[in-house]
Amino acid sequence: MWFFKKWFFKKKVSIVLIHGFGVRTTDEYSGLVSFLNQQGFYDIHVPRLFDPKDENDNDYSAWIARAKEAMKEASKTGWPIYLVGFSMGGVIASYLSTLYPVEKLVLLAPAFEYITLSNAKDLVLALLTPSKDKDPEESLPSTFQKSFIALVDTLKPFAKEITAKTLLFHGFADQVVPLSSSRHAYKRILHENKRLMVIEEAPHRLMDDAHSQAIVYNTIHKFFTGGIL
Repeated sequence: MWFFKKWFFKKKVSIVLIHGFGVRTTDEYSGLVSFLNQQGFYDIHVPRLFDPKDENDNDYSAWIARAKEAMKEASKTGWPIYLVGFSMGGVIASYLSTLYPVEKLVLLAPAFEYITLSNAKDLVLALLTPSKDKDPEESLPSTFQKSFIALVDTLKPFAKEITAKTLLFHGFADQVVPLSSSRHAYKRILHENKRLMVIEEAPHRLMDDAHSQAIVYNTIHKFFTGGIL
């Protein structure tokens, strides 16, 4: 009977989660995956884009290719695809949404923007810095820096081609990616099925902060179940 209930209440959609530029890779989404499972979403794909311990895994085109493979797997179900991207993953997710039939797109503090080369360096260094709950010696290889910048430069123009319903989140206290990144991306999305939610006092890692996490998770659930847009 338990298996019957699990299938009966299963939401027939495929969800792909694209992680950001950090040592935690797919672990960034462990809480969200657990939350979505509890809501009845089970076909969830979380590809690891790179090996944070391999300094030679610095080809950003390979990172994108791994994200594409996850999209192909999700497409095999024939179900609607919902796509989520955090930070650098938000830039990749925006691009993927123009290649695949994505119905709903969630961008969490997407790292579309840096203003100058100096600012770009500061941004990458901030992203390379591990979170407080990680070993302070653990960080991404320095060889990844140019790849991050090249990836963003290559993919950020695709924001204007997004056609999926889009929900953006950004923390007002984001110490890594400026709020203008999401505001400008929001303006570049040409259709009207979009919403930008700015969360007061929220940091860059929206899903790690207890207050912003609750807002993000519950709003994503409403978005996925038709309560928003």
